[in-house]
Amino acid sequence: MNPPMERGDALKLGLTNLAAVTNSCLGALEHWVYGSRIAAHRPQSPVFIVGHWRSGTTLLHEILSTDPQFTAPNLYHIIGFHHFLLTEKLMTRLTARLLPKSRPMDSMAVSWQAPQEDESILCILTLLSPYLMLAFHENIGVYDRFFELDSLSERELREWQEGLLLIMKKITLKNNKRPLLKSPTHSYRIPALLKMFPDAKFINIVRNPYAVFPSVVNLRKQTFLENGFPKFECATFEDDLFHLYERLFRRMERDVPLIPRGQYFEVKYEDYVKDIRGQTQRIYEHLQLDGWERVQPLVEAQVAERKAYETNKFSMEESLRRQIYERLKFVFDKYGYARE
Repeated sequence: MNPPMERGDALKLGLTNLAAVTNSCLGALEHWVYGSRIAAHRPQSPVFIVGHWRSGTTLLHEILSTDPQFTAPNLYHIIGFHHFLLTEKLMTRLTARLLPKSRPMDSMAVSWQAPQEDESILCILTLLSPYLMLAFHENIGVYDRFFELDSLSERELREWQEGLLLIMKKITLKNNKRPLLKSPTHSYRIPALLKMFPDAKFINIVRNPYAVFPSVVNLRKQTFLENGFPKFECATFEDDLFHLYERLFRRMERDVPLIPRGQYFEVKYEDYVKDIRGQTQRIYEHLQLDGWERVQPLVEAQVAERKAYETNKFSMEESLRRQIYERLKFVFDKYGYARE
């Protein structure tokens, strides 16, 4: 006999079903109003921010999103992707006060307009996403093949490509700005992204593994507790994280050389936070992005707002520190991070 569902899980399930019905009805209405325009729209070639979780991808995404030439998926797009073209303007005004002030895994501010990962929408649209781990965190085999996409069938790959293209079409339909997409999962998929968008540009941000790994552990635990249905219990949790960490960097070592010259820029998080304005200017110059003179004061304003922000700090047992170094030594060596 299955154990009884806990009250919190029952509430999550009920709200999920309610949201599914609402999204389906409003989505049908939006398709009737906008369907032909969406189908005919051709978005510009995107800029992808890649890098491991908790390496500074969100910071970089928010800084670059201040540039009016870009548009990115936001929090409301995730919640109401099927109908946001109809409802975003009204609903974000009505519900802005209901949002938490900061994210559960850190102190970064939350708003409907804050840029978000497109992977969350891909998961909702296609179910061909590693973020199925929310429902199957104890069974990596359910979602593991959705990182690289190499083992997808032709039908699955086509569905995934159509999902990503639909995201880009909808977020750019009303303004035709350049898509700025950020998802650590895209770090595993550079060949597939280049095949779809040969002119795409990539920005990779890297951070000291001693800072990244404990932060990722905290992120996953908080995410599973806040959003997952099953109770979080996973004996192989840390080993799975090490496996994905190694795999991401090995995959990028193999695939980054495929990116044409002038379409890839790499920055260390530690360098970026020391000089956000200067490093952002380097990104613009290297990737030949237009409008730095227009963007510079916007970036400087962002830097001033973030002066009081403090990153999370985690204590580590010596055994974990030693394991991080031993398993990720090639990352320490490649990027010049010290063992101590």
